[in-house]
Amino acid sequence: MPRKAMSRAEICIIEGEQGSGKTNTAVGKVVDAYKKDPTTKIFANFHLYGIKYVYADLGTIVEYLNSSLITEGYIVIDESYIGGDARRGMSLLTQVLTWFGSQIRKRGLHLILIAQHGRLIDYRFRLFMTEHILCSYNEKTHMITLDVVNRGGKKKKREYSYYGPQYWKYYNTNELPQIPESLLAKALMTAR
Repeated sequence: MPRKAMSRAEICIIEGEQGSGKTNTAVGKVVDAYKKDPTTKIFANFHLYGIKYVYADLGTIVEYLNSSLITEGYIVIDESYIGGDARRGMSLLTQVLTWFGSQIRKRGLHLILIAQHGRLIDYRFRLFMTEHILCSYNEKTHMITLDVVNRGGKKKKREYSYYGPQYWKYYNTNELPQIPESLLAKALMTAR
């Protein structure tokens, strides 16, 4: 039986300074979804621990776009400006990823993009965004405060706080998402 399509695309952009709890917030979203339903598919461009997920760097995501593998779940892209850079909006990689962003509702996906500044992410992602989260971290209390704006008609801002360390065991805060090899190769050719 075919699944019912989502009523709208779910694109969440999480932003904040270094160490503000951006990745922790994204990890919290997918861990909570996984705890509610252990069959939830999760794709991330960084490693997760203690839950089932698929490591999918940007190259892997692009490679499997035309298959039915990347459907019905969550995709989390840390340092999302790497593939969806606002200044490289006409690059082939950015075009492919934003086309994909236009199709996430039909694919049944929740797309979570993480960046220090939302302005660094291609405008089309920001245009499709349904939730915008700004993070800040209190080192003394280990609380992460979220300013959340949902764009589903009402742009009412809400504020939430939660205890960050509960999600630390699920990821490595120092892991760097990989830059696609094709971009590195082009950069090397240009530099020489």
